[in-house]
Amino acid sequence: MRGLDGKVAVVTGGGAGIGAATARRLAQEGMRVVVVDWDADAAQRVADEVGGLALAADVSSEDDVARFVAATVERFGRIDAALLNAGVGGDMGPLTASTTENFDRVFAVNVRGCYLSLRAVLQQMLSQGDGGAIVTTASALSLMGGQMYASYTATKHAILGLTRSVALEVARDGIRVNAICPGYVDTHLMRLAEDAIGGPRDDARALMESGIPIGRYGGPDEMAALVAWLLSDEASYATGGHFPVDGGVTTGAFAG
Repeated sequence: MRGLDGKVAVVTGGGAGIGAATARRLAQEGMRVVVVDWDADAAQRVADEVGGLALAADVSSEDDVARFVAATVERFGRIDAALLNAGVGGDMGPLTASTTENFDRVFAVNVRGCYLSLRAVLQQMLSQGDGGAIVTTASALSLMGGQMYASYTATKHAILGLTRSVALEVARDGIRVNAICPGYVDTHLMRLAEDAIGGPRDDARALMESGIPIGRYGGPDEMAALVAWLLSDEASYATGGHFPVDGGVTTGAFAG
């Protein structure tokens, strides 16, 4: 990808799933990668794999976010790109049976964490004065309702709103901000969704995949490929966009 080699990228939620796959892809493109995750061991494993820097942080903590940005700048001198991917799924079930504790936790990590990370990374990029690129991890559920997943779905709508608004604010500063909208991706979150369906996990997976036009879950590497493109100079005219990568789920009604 043009324009990535030698630059510095921060990946939050980089210890597993889409974040880890993106850290690997960006390292393959020649970037120096900072892997941020609340799980220090997971962050270190991925960082060791890609020759990057591991930083433990809770993105819902303003102090932790300030620390990971400062540590990145101390080590590499700047931030050129970021995937703001840290998030939690929370509990599945009807809203009437949900808890305030679950709602608060999901919003703290997914929305407050995205807000704090966006603000801190943008402040650093603006101080550098030579542009940058940021991708947020929204969801197919940013574009539709999520039955039995109201709190999580609401957070992903909020992330899309943050992304669009910030993209307008910094466009003239040469900073591009876009969102990816993954559908069913083969990560630990899908294991939780399969368990919530009940019964044998293979049967639950088959049921989920039957509703995907392409007929299968996406792979984390497929999400990482889109992130790499959006962060690269190949996507130099793309900002404020949302990019579904969901096997066709949000396209419309699917008859199977």
